[in-house]
Amino acid sequence: MNTRTMNHRNEQPNGIRSHGRLILLFAVGILLLAACSPATPAPAIAPAVTQEEEIVEPTVAVVESTVMLSSTDELGQFLVDTEGRTLYLFTVDQPGTSNCSGGCAETWPPFLLGEAGLTPVNGMSGTLGTTLRADDTRQITYNGMPLYYFANDAEAGDTNGQFVAEKWFVVNPGPVAALGEAEGLGSFLTDTEGRTLYLFTVDEPGTSNCSGGCAETWPPFLLGEAGLTPVNGMSGTLGTTLRTDDTRQITYKETPLYYFAGDSEPGDTNGEGVGDVWFVVEP
Repeated sequence: MNTRTMNHRNEQPNGIRSHGRLILLFAVGILLLAACSPATPAPAIAPAVTQEEEIVEPTVAVVESTVMLSSTDELGQFLVDTEGRTLYLFTVDQPGTSNCSGGCAETWPPFLLGEAGLTPVNGMSGTLGTTLRADDTRQITYNGMPLYYFANDAEAGDTNGQFVAEKWFVVNPGPVAALGEAEGLGSFLTDTEGRTLYLFTVDEPGTSNCSGGCAETWPPFLLGEAGLTPVNGMSGTLGTTLRTDDTRQITYKETPLYYFAGDSEPGDTNGEGVGDVWFVVEP
C-alpha cells in the first residue's frame, strides 16, 4: 500500500468529527443531569400514636337516702338515719303534727330536715314528708308521723326507746294496717293481709274489756314485728294497750282492735253490727 492510500484513510472530514463530539457531549450531559437531579422525596409517614386517648366517663350523681333500714330479730326492720341511729314515733302525735316540745324534745330530739332532702331508701312502702315545728324547724315525717331520736341511745343500733311509756316505738318500713273497702261500709281498717279489724263499743279508751271466751271469738290484734307504722290515709294514730296476759294489743285512737273468728277470708266483714257493739273501724 502506498503512502497516498494511507493518507486518504487517515483523513476524515471535519464535519463528521464535530458531529461525533456533539453526540458524546450530549450523552455525557444527560448522565450528569441525572446524577445531579434531586431524588423524588418519599411520602411522609405519620408518627405512630403512642399515647392512648383519654376516655371521659359520664358523671353519675349519687343521692344519699334520708333514712336507712336496720333490723333486729326482735323488732324486724326499722328506720334509722344515715349514721345508723334509731328513729322513733310518738303515738300521742297526730299525723303531720308533733306534740313533743320543751323537755320532751330534749329527751326525744326531733329528726330535722337537712341538706339530704327527702330521698327514701329501697324497701320503704311509706312516704317521707315534713311538719313545721313551733320553732320554725322542719321535722321529717313518715306516713305523716313525726320522727325522733332517743337521748338514751348511746350508739348506732341502740333501741332503748322502744315501748317507753307505751307511747314510743321504732318505725317499721311497712305499715301495720291497711285500708279495705266494701259496698255500704266505705273504707275501713284491715291488717296488711286484708283481714278486717273491728272495735268493741264496750271497751274504754286504752283498755280492752274482751277476754276469755270473748277473745276466742274476737281475737285481739296484737303488736308484732310490724310495729306501729300507720298507713297513708289514716287520720288517727295507732297505739297499744297492755292486756291481762301481758300481750300488747294495737289500738286506733286509743280504741283496741280485734279480728272476728267468723271471717274466713280477707275482705269478709261478717262481724259488722254483731250484737250492736262490734263494728268495722273507719280510718
